[in-house]
Amino acid sequence: MSSINIIPEANGFGAKITGCKLSALSASEIDEIKNAWYKHSVVYFPEQPLTFEELENFTQAIGEFGKDPFIKPMENHPHILELERKPDETATNFGAAWHSDWSFQPTPPSATILHSKIVPPVGGDTLFSDNYRAFESLSPVMQSLLKSLKATHSANFAYSPKGILAKEDETKTRTMKILYDDTAEEVCSHPLVRKHPDSGRYALFVNPVYTTGIE
Repeated sequence: MSSINIIPEANGFGAKITGCKLSALSASEIDEIKNAWYKHSVVYFPEQPLTFEELENFTQAIGEFGKDPFIKPMENHPHILELERKPDETATNFGAAWHSDWSFQPTPPSATILHSKIVPPVGGDTLFSDNYRAFESLSPVMQSLLKSLKATHSANFAYSPKGILAKEDETKTRTMKILYDDTAEEVCSHPLVRKHPDSGRYALFVNPVYTTGIE
């Protein structure tokens, strides 16, 4: 019998999961976690200290490592990005604009895993958008129209040598090392509305940071 406890948020988006240890999950617990994630879109696990190796192992239990081309990873941990910010930094908070991680890639990652080590007592919240509900709230006519369209995506706005972050770093301080590159100008296309392969629900797949236009 599993001891996993899944507590949905009252607004119907997201769920808290307790009763498991992320550093020592069984195959059945991993399946339960995945099914909860498919159903609730965002799941979180309070009070789960993890070493970097344990974080990597949990990541691979969910899926394969993704490729992060424009941010320098942690030393000796090429699949972990440290979102570090010092008190005296003047640059904008990293990831401060609405985005879907790496949607500029031909095969974007299926998940993003965040593990907090040190958090400020006030502010710095990570917010999530329910793009299922955003699509489902549209009229049937608009849904039908959007399902027929494709959007173009590029990392140019954020990570090209002429992008907004590079310009900001010329005058402001930032601890994180961003790897600006001309390959950020490459463009790929994705359906404007995507069907999740596991939940079967349709979601808007568009964001102001990486979506550059509609074909």
